[in-house]
Amino acid sequence: MSMIDHAVVTWDTARPRLRQDLQFHFQIVEGRAMYVVEDRSNRSYHQLGVPEYRFLRSLNGTKPAAKLVAECSAGKNELTETEAESLLRWAIDHHLLQTTRSDQADRRLAHAEDQTPKSMGKQWQKFFSFKLPLGSPDSFLLPFTRALGWTLNPLPLLLALVAAGYGAYLAMSNYVELVEASSRALLPQNWFWLLGVTVGLKLVHELWHGIATQKYGGVVPEWGVQIIAWISPMTYVDASSSWRFPNRWHRIKVAAAGMYVELLLAVAALHLWTVTEPGLLREICFNVLISASMITLLFNANPLMRFDGYYIFSDLLDLRNLGQRGQQAFTWLNRRLFLGAKHASLPPVVRKRFFTYLTYGVASWCWRILVTIGLMALAAHLFHGMGLLPLLIAGVLGVAGFLHSAVSFFKPSEKAGHIPWGTAWWRIGLGLLVVVAALLFIQINPSAAGLAVVEYPGKAVVRAEVPGFMARQYVKDGQRVEKGQQLIDLANEPEVVQLEMYHAQLGLSETKARMLYLTGRFEEWQTEQQKTAGLKEKVAVQQKRVRAMEVRSPISGRVHAPGLPQQRGSFFDTGHPLLTVIPDEAPEFLISMRQQDFQRIGPELASAPRSFRIRLLGRPGEYHAKFRRAETKATLAVPSQVLASSADGPLAVRSISQRETATNKQGLARGADRSESVTYYDSIKPETQRENMELLQPRFTLYAAAQEAADLKEGEWGRSFYEGETEEALGWYLYRAVRTYLEKAFLSPAS
Repeated sequence: MSMIDHAVVTWDTARPRLRQDLQFHFQIVEGRAMYVVEDRSNRSYHQLGVPEYRFLRSLNGTKPAAKLVAECSAGKNELTETEAESLLRWAIDHHLLQTTRSDQADRRLAHAEDQTPKSMGKQWQKFFSFKLPLGSPDSFLLPFTRALGWTLNPLPLLLALVAAGYGAYLAMSNYVELVEASSRALLPQNWFWLLGVTVGLKLVHELWHGIATQKYGGVVPEWGVQIIAWISPMTYVDASSSWRFPNRWHRIKVAAAGMYVELLLAVAALHLWTVTEPGLLREICFNVLISASMITLLFNANPLMRFDGYYIFSDLLDLRNLGQRGQQAFTWLNRRLFLGAKHASLPPVVRKRFFTYLTYGVASWCWRILVTIGLMALAAHLFHGMGLLPLLIAGVLGVAGFLHSAVSFFKPSEKAGHIPWGTAWWRIGLGLLVVVAALLFIQINPSAAGLAVVEYPGKAVVRAEVPGFMARQYVKDGQRVEKGQQLIDLANEPEVVQLEMYHAQLGLSETKARMLYLTGRFEEWQTEQQKTAGLKEKVAVQQKRVRAMEVRSPISGRVHAPGLPQQRGSFFDTGHPLLTVIPDEAPEFLISMRQQDFQRIGPELASAPRSFRIRLLGRPGEYHAKFRRAETKATLAVPSQVLASSADGPLAVRSISQRETATNKQGLARGADRSESVTYYDSIKPETQRENMELLQPRFTLYAAAQEAADLKEGEWGRSFYEGETEEALGWYLYRAVRTYLEKAFLSPAS
C-alpha cells in the first residue's frame, strides 16, 4: 500500500464513517449533558458535548466531509463550520473513523496525524516512574468479584464507617505510644519490612479496584507493576473503563475501593498492635498501619496527584480534566503577568471557574516539584554515591524539559496570542530582580541544628554482683522505686549450697574447738580457733554474695528496663547490667553538632547563650534546655552510643583497632574505656560485645540542662535547634543547605 500524499487529498473526496465498535455513554457533567466515547481497541475514553455527539453520529460514510462541514454553517447543526472541521480532524487523530483499503482519503481526510514529539518535561518523570504491563486480569478477577463484590454494598460500607470510628478511638487512646513507635518505623533497619508490607497492601488495594470496576459493569484490560524512584515496586490495574459509568457514585466507589480495604486492614492492624506483646507480629501490624495510613494519605488519597484521590475529588466537585484545566489557568495567568499577553485565550469552561482551577493548578505544580525533589533525594540517600548517576540523569532531563516548556511558554500561538515583547522584557526583568533581591536582602535567622540525647548524670546502672538466673522481677519499666527497694531475685543454687557447706564446716570446727579446750589440748585448740575464724569470714562473704542475689535499688528514682520481661530465666554473669534507675532530677541533654554550625553560634554561646529547642523522636512538642558547657575542640569520639549507626543511630561510625585506639585517643568511643563513666549503652549491650568506634567526621559536644521536669527516658534522642542573633541572607542559607546535602549524600565516606 503506497503512502498517501496528504497535501493533495481534499475534503470533497472523503466520506468519513464512524467506527462501529465505538460505544457512547450518556452522563451529566458539571450540570450539562455529555457523552463519553469508549474506544476499547485503543483503550481510550473521550468526552463530548451533545452537539459534537450529534455531528459524529452523522458520519455514516454517505456524505463528503465538505458537505457535512457546510451543513454546520447553514444552521442545521449547533456547531460552526470551524468547530465542525476541528472536530473532524480531532476524530481522525484519535482513530475514531473507519479505515478502508480502497479509499485512503476516507482514512486521513487530507490531514496528517499530529506527530509532535512528546514534551521533554515528561521524559525525566518516566525515568523515575515507569510501568511493566502483565496482561489482562479480567477473567482472573471474575471469581473475586463474585465472592467479594458484596463488600461494596451499602451495609458493609456503613459498617466500615463504624470500624473507622473504632480505629480513630484506638489511635487517640494510644496516641503517645503510636507517635513513639512511628519514629522507629522510619529508621533504615525497618525499611525492608515497610517496603514488603507496602507491596502486599498495594496488591490488595489494586485487587479491590478491579473488583469494583467489574461489579459496576466495567472491564480491566491491563494490570502490571509500576516502579517508582527505582526502589518502590507498586502494582496497578487499568480501571479507566469506570469513566464511562453514568452514576458518579459508582465512579467514586471504584476510585476509593483500594483505600477502603486498606482502611479496614489498618483498623485491624491497629487493634492487633494494641493487644499483642512486643515481637515480630506487633512490628508487622505497625508497618501495616503506617503503610495503610500515612503512605496512602500522601499518595493515593492526595488529590494533587493523579491517583485515587484526584478522581474522587473531581467527581465530588463534578469537575472533569481538573489537572489539565488547572494547568491552563496557571499558564494563562503567568502569560498575563510576565508576558503581558492580554489577548491570550482561555477556554470558557476554565474561565467559568477560574479561581478554582487556578488554585488547583498552583497547588499541584508546587506538589509535583516537592515530590520530584523528594524522590531524587530518596534515591540518592538509599544508593549513597551511586545515587549521583540517576540524579545527574534526572537533572539533565529536567533541564531539557524546563527549556522545552520555556520555549513553548514564550512561543506565540493561536491560544497564547501575540506577545508584546516591548513590555514583556521589563516584566520578566522585574520578576528576576525581585527574586535576586529577595535572595540577597531578606535576612533570616537560621537554626543551628544538632543531635540531642537525654542523659541523667546521677543515674545508677544496677549490675549483677554474683552470677545467676533471673528468677523473679518485682518491678517493671517506668515504675517508681525507693532506695533499698528489692528489684530482682537471682537464683544460683551452687552459691546457696556453698553457704550451707560453710555453715556446716563452721559448726564442726566450733564443736571440735570446744572439745579440745575441755580436754586441755590448748595448742590444738588455738589452731582450731584460727580455722574457725577463717570459716566465719568465708560465711560472712558467702552470706553477702547470697544476699546480693536479692538485687535492690541503690537510689530512689524510676526504673528504666524496656526489655526486662523478656529477660526472665536468663543467666547473667558478674558485672552484667540488669537495669538502670533514673534519679529524681532534671535530665541533661548531650548535644552533638557539626563544626560549621558550632563555629557560627560559638561566640554567642560564650557571651549570652539562649535556650536550645529539643524535639525528641516519638514525643510531641518541644523541650527547652539551658546551655551549660561545651567541649573545647571537635573530636571523632562517638558522643553517645545511641547516635552511632551501629546502634541504628544517625551518625556514621567505623570500628577502630586497639592499636588505633592507643595512638589516637580522639577516636575512643565514649564509654568504651573502663575508666570512663557508665553510659546508657552499658544497660542495653553487654560489655563483652562492645567495640571501639569513631566518627567519620569530627563533631563538637555540648551539654545543656533541661528546663522542664518531664518524664524523659535515658537514651531518648532527637534533634536540637539553636536560634541565635546572627542573621544571614536567604540566598547564602539556601546555598549552604544544598551544599551540605550534596556533601552528605555523595562525598561522605561510607560507614
